[in-house]
Amino acid sequence: MDAFMALDATVTGFSLGLRLFPYTPMGIDIAEQCAGVRTVPGLQSNTADGPIVLKPLRMCSSPAEYERQFMFDEHGNFRLVCYFSPDLLPDPARAADPAERWHGAVTDLWALIDPADHHRVMLPTVEGMSEHDNNYADNPFLTSLGGLGYTGAFWSHWRGREEIMRKARETAAQSSHLPTPA
Repeated sequence: MDAFMALDATVTGFSLGLRLFPYTPMGIDIAEQCAGVRTVPGLQSNTADGPIVLKPLRMCSSPAEYERQFMFDEHGNFRLVCYFSPDLLPDPARAADPAERWHGAVTDLWALIDPADHHRVMLPTVEGMSEHDNNYADNPFLTSLGGLGYTGAFWSHWRGREEIMRKARETAAQSSHLPTPA
């Protein structure tokens, strides 16, 4: 992290974990390790409400069943499957709880970045943790960019996001004072 922060980059982004896909070597290997009966330490999703247990392709009724478990939970709810090494956490007790593993790791990552550098860093967030959310889903910064006519890669505007968000709030406030057309 120190090496990246030393760069004079427009923005530096950090993420946690590796997304697992069904036909990649890591996805295949972890599904084999789970064997439909156990979870693998480090297997997680930010929306999982319990242990993630995958089945290898040979144990599934179809390729579709095998593929779906990497994108949906057992109730059909959207859930991306990722791997985050439990060895990266300073407290092994936190590694056992998927929610704590994610939330704790995000908190630890934020603690490593000087707040004076937050304007040039994209870090993963937990909902409500920070105004500097770089999640794509219903992201206020990204929707503000589009609404104000900005184009191009969102990260190219990252350093100016406070000004962009201020403009978006002003535009929204002005719009709310306009008379409604008859």
